[in-house]
Amino acid sequence: MVFIQRNKSGELIVLSALFTLIMLSVVVYWPALSGSFLLDDLLHFTHLRDAGAVVDSRSFLDWIFKETNTPGRFLGYMSFLIDDHAWPTDPGKFKYTNLMIHLLNGVLVFALARVFLSLGKFQVNPDFAALTVAALWILHPLQISTVMYVIQRLTLLSSSFVLIGLVLYLYGRASLETKPKNSLILMSVGIGGAGIISLCIKEIGVNVLIYALVLEAVLVARGLNSGFLVFKIWKSIFLILPLVIIAIYFVLGPTNLLEGYNQRDFTLEERLMTQSRVLFDYLGSIVFPRLSELTLYHDDYLISRSLLDPFSTLVSSACLMLAIIIGVVYLKKFPLIFFSVFWFLGGHILESSFIPLEIYFEHRNYVPMLGIQLVLVIFAFYLAKRAPWIVNGTLVLMVMLLVFLSYSNAKVWGNHNLLANIWIKEHPTSTRAIYEMVNVSIRSGRSEDAIKYLRSISELYPYRLSAYLFEELYFHCRGYGDSQVTDELILKAKITRLDKGIFSSVRLLGDKVLRGRCESLSAEKYISLVQSLISNKHYQGYKKGLSFLYEANARMYTKLGDLDQTMKHMDLAFSVLPRYELPVQQATLLMSAGLFGDAQRYLNIASDTPPLNKLSLFEKRISVSRTQEALNWMVENNGVDTNM
Repeated sequence: MVFIQRNKSGELIVLSALFTLIMLSVVVYWPALSGSFLLDDLLHFTHLRDAGAVVDSRSFLDWIFKETNTPGRFLGYMSFLIDDHAWPTDPGKFKYTNLMIHLLNGVLVFALARVFLSLGKFQVNPDFAALTVAALWILHPLQISTVMYVIQRLTLLSSSFVLIGLVLYLYGRASLETKPKNSLILMSVGIGGAGIISLCIKEIGVNVLIYALVLEAVLVARGLNSGFLVFKIWKSIFLILPLVIIAIYFVLGPTNLLEGYNQRDFTLEERLMTQSRVLFDYLGSIVFPRLSELTLYHDDYLISRSLLDPFSTLVSSACLMLAIIIGVVYLKKFPLIFFSVFWFLGGHILESSFIPLEIYFEHRNYVPMLGIQLVLVIFAFYLAKRAPWIVNGTLVLMVMLLVFLSYSNAKVWGNHNLLANIWIKEHPTSTRAIYEMVNVSIRSGRSEDAIKYLRSISELYPYRLSAYLFEELYFHCRGYGDSQVTDELILKAKITRLDKGIFSSVRLLGDKVLRGRCESLSAEKYISLVQSLISNKHYQGYKKGLSFLYEANARMYTKLGDLDQTMKHMDLAFSVLPRYELPVQQATLLMSAGLFGDAQRYLNIASDTPPLNKLSLFEKRISVSRTQEALNWMVENNGVDTNM
């Protein structure tokens, strides 16, 4: 491929510059490696704790397939075992691996930009323009949260294979006319092979199709041959058809997808309107990064209740539509406008559209920001021909500014207490920021401060019961405060609005009661509290949560030695959300009670119940078969016929 060939001295300069960039990035990110697990890190890694340690096939399958509400992220979860296989563990190891993946992605961004600039015949030096793009992308402070938020390994690794797929696609596209067979194989491996791997890490892997179509449209607009018939057939099969199938799937397939809005305090329409503002906020953070805006905690983001509430919703929606129209209409005349608009929006198509996800997360810009940065660099290099010293000096200053901002942000991420204190000042109404300060205050022995922060949640969001449960969990269980708050909780639980934060609190509180570590809360009072939540109309539509609550009460009845109520509540949990794990647990309980016939009946139910995640089928077979073996052994040794 002649268009990317360079002389040896030129290649050496480029590789040396790229190596220097990588080393600089290591220095910039290094202070953040001493940080802690945050937010969903703890939620997901408790599954590693539940497995005890990944030491055999059963615990391995239990770990990688634990997320039953996802179609398959097993490759992403497997990658965490590179760092550790047990809990508790050191977050620094996980963060270091994340950093190495990010640096690899930076090299892939350089390769992608270099090939694209050469193939598109843009009037810039592809080597130094690609280096500039890679520098802006790797060192951008917005990337810190993606790299140092451990669970976003899924975003990092999925993006790796998206970038690999796009690089292979462009390399194949470059030699399509001279070596058509090899080119089609290379593009098939890139889009098909790397794309599928990316999809098995995180759903954003589907974006490789959108990015490839955007690249193709721009390159054709820049004069690249649109290809012969076989290539057009290939493009229809590998790029267009999968997107059509995915679109049909979302329209006709997951009938329960929109049920997720039952768990949110916004509707589908409100989310779509809000995202128009969010996208422009993302854009502002990319072009004009400010440390005060960089945080994980955006749960206090203002929801758009209508196009005029707030008024910026109407403005952002109109600007968004205008940008799309201009991009399409002026594709041939100004292809870079099309590229920046559709690369950025295409990268957000899953996480910033109709799916009932949370409103705002910085990691969603990980690859989408590349489209904005690449276009800005091309324009800067165009301008450099007229005012080279001014433009080049500005680019150098911009890189230096990013280094300063990212290094400062990394130091904050490396100090958990400092991080919590800064984020609570920047987002005083964020419940997550407040909970983080509660935890920091407790670890520092400042109980009064922790109570103050908890009370602030109750004042800001009186319908969120999780704040009261935190108070019960951390203080009343230790003998602090008025134990009568439990009666208030039971009454409030009947009318409180749905709060997803409640479930982790219910579980933690239940664990303390089961271990006898909560003097102010009896097992009976705990059952009454959970039963109030079950009877709450706001919780009735959330099947996963409702099933969890029934199971929580079943655990408490087990502690009280009431087998009938235990079985009843586990039956109710199963009726709401059929999971094979429940009848397996019931069979085990019945076996210990000598009720072998009933145990066999529940094992048969478990055998007939498909796992929520089809990838867990093997894990289910192991669980059922081992329980069956134990039951058979007990039957043989007790001389009982389970068919009676």
